[in-house]
Order: sequence, then structure tokens, then C-alpha cells
Amino acid sequence: MLEIVIDNDVLLKTARYGVVDALDHIDCADGCPHESGILGAARFVVGKRLDRLARRGDIGDHRVSAWREALPRFIEVEPTDDELRLSAEMEENAIARGLELDGGESQLVAIAIMRGEAIVLTGDKRAVVAVEQLMSDVHELASIAGRVASFEQAVRQLATSLDVLELRASVCADRAADTAVYVCFKCTDPTIDSTFEPKSLESYIRDQRASAPIVMFPGDTLTLASP
Repeated sequence: MLEIVIDNDVLLKTARYGVVDALDHIDCADGCPHESGILGAARFVVGKRLDRLARRGDIGDHRVSAWREALPRFIEVEPTDDELRLSAEMEENAIARGLELDGGESQLVAIAIMRGEAIVLTGDKRAVVAVEQLMSDVHELASIAGRVASFEQAVRQLATSLDVLELRASVCADRAADTAVYVCFKCTDPTIDSTFEPKSLESYIRDQRASAPIVMFPGDTLTLASP
């Protein structure tokens, strides 16, 4: 059974930070025997982006190698015909309402709905808002309440479960990966010490929740729990 499905944007950013492997069973409270899923295309889409960044010198080759080593931790999921139909329904309604919801996010949401109680972890803030707004149009979305987590919630958890200063160093070394996270980690402050916590992420997450109070995962950190 799937416990979490992760979009390409989150995979790319955490690969750039060198912590993509930590997304698997992210700080799971009960051991989480289930699976962490990614779309089958992620292997190629994220891999090509990382290769391009490495060729330009924006990231080191070791980040590409770490991504490849992390891939076996995840299962590649492909949407079924029913999941594709639900995904298409969401996208059609989104277009009609002028909302932004791309195919990757809609497929992950459909997979999460139809395969149990999986969390959707996405870096697309517009998609989170779209899913919230579409709940009145697509009745299946009722079951996704509280099951859409943001990239920032995952990063806040990683700052707790990993060495926060090592994580901060990775974030600060790659400003282009995510500007908001760069700011929240106070990368321009030379006085940071071992007591540092990226508390600014919490206010950022609260702002996100104001736009999607029903569908967003509760709390400031993404901690999985085995059913």
C-alpha cells in the first residue's frame, strides 16, 4: 500500500539539496512498512534536469549520483484507466474555473484517492489551491482532505530529523533551488549557530494553509504514521 506519492518538483529540489533519500518513509512514527511512490516519468524528467544542472556547473556530479542511488527506495507508479479518468475530470474542471492544475499533480491526487490513504507531497502551491477549490466540483476529492502536504512541510520535518546545519549548508549553497526556503533558512545571516531552527517556514506554511485549509496536511511538519 502507498503511504506517500511525491511530485517531480519535490524530488528535484531535495535531490539538489542532497536529501532526496530522506523522503522515503519521512520520519515515520510507526515504522511505515508501506511504499513511497513516484510517477514513472520522474526517473527521466528529474534525471535530465539534474544532468543539465550538473553540465552547467549549478550542482555537483555527486548530486546526480545520489539521485540515482536513491531511486530504488521509491516505487514507480502508473495511473490506471480509472485514475486517468479522475485526473482528466479534475483537469477539465480546473480549466473551466481558471485554476492551475497540471497532469502530474492531478494524477498523483487521483492515485492517492483510489489506492488508499496516501499523502500527496507537492511543491506546486497553485495545485494545492486548485484541489481545494475543486472539491465542490469533483466529489471524489472529499477523501483527500488533510492529505496534501507542501514541500515546506517536508523541509521543516527534514530540519528536525536531519542535521539542521548540514541541511542549511545545502540549502544556502543552492539559492536557485527554492528562494523561499533559502530565505527561511536565513542564508545571509553569518551568526547562525547550532540552536538554529527554520521557524520562518512555519509562518510560510500557515499562509499556505489559509488558501487550502481543508486539503492541506495538518501541522507544520510532515510526519507519516503507519495505519
